[in-house]
Amino acid sequence: MRPTVKLLPLGLLLACADEPPPGDPCLPGEAPTLRLGTGELAYEALPEQGASLEIIHGPQGGVHVLIGLAAAYADASDLWTAHLTGRIDGAVAAEAFPYLEARCNGAAGELQTWGTFLVWELSPEALDGATAVIDAEVTDAAGTALTASLTASLFDPTLE
Repeated sequence: MRPTVKLLPLGLLLACADEPPPGDPCLPGEAPTLRLGTGELAYEALPEQGASLEIIHGPQGGVHVLIGLAAAYADASDLWTAHLTGRIDGAVAAEAFPYLEARCNGAAGELQTWGTFLVWELSPEALDGATAVIDAEVTDAAGTALTASLTASLFDPTLE
């Protein structure tokens, strides 16, 4: 009788193991999502409305903004391919085609990238105070296409 009592808890434990764990947003799953943000050394979320991005002067005379992405339920087992565009008044004024390595931020419950340069073709004076629409088209490691868009005000602190 004693062995039966010891096996009963083991049997209950095995029965509970049939329930799937809750979905981990850092692993591929149904209905993956993508959000645009910013960040040089880590991903920083931006508000859906009223977002602003700092224009950064590069060492070769160009200007860029830093783009970060946050995703849930996408496949990050290999690099992602991305197409980023920045539009001012409907015209494309910035474009990039980066390969991205998404990293899991367990505390935030999402995959994140950061530090991607979106280089603008316009002068800092033309960009300062402009409203930009930034679009991201990403293909994850499984070939799933994800898209996100963000409207942000651009500012150049060196012109203020």
